[in-house]
Amino acid sequence: MRRAIGSDRKQKSQAFANLTLGGVIMFHLLESVRVDTIKIHNLQERIARLRSAMERMTPLPSTRPGASWIEHDKLAAKMAKLDELERELRTRIISLEEKLRRVEPILENLPPKQRAIVHMRLVEALPWRQISRRVNYSERHARRLYRWAEKKMSENVRF
Repeated sequence: MRRAIGSDRKQKSQAFANLTLGGVIMFHLLESVRVDTIKIHNLQERIARLRSAMERMTPLPSTRPGASWIEHDKLAAKMAKLDELERELRTRIISLEEKLRRVEPILENLPPKQRAIVHMRLVEALPWRQISRRVNYSERHARRLYRWAEKKMSENVRF
């Protein structure tokens, strides 16, 4: 079943409107965990692509004057970009670990199925179709369990 593009955004805003201050903070924390997880996966893919591109760059003897310097400059630029991406990856991982330390005690209060769904959605950043297959529920029911878990977590938050 296909949904309208804005329907997911509409559901989030409706769920967001019913939360207390602690629930709002928890909602943003959970969303930031998912975003960080996705960004980490994307960075890892970019690093892998860059490394494979660097491995394909083999120095070939060239008859053109200055050609070896051009290849050297390209390799140096790719190495600098790789270093930058690896630094960003490390900071994202540290940030994610700190957020997970704050979320884990709250997840412990959830029933096992809800905990598994929240973990798959946030930490593993899986789409709903894969989550529903893993827990052997329909997508609709998996989303429903996730919303119940969010509500329960927001009620248990004390700041």
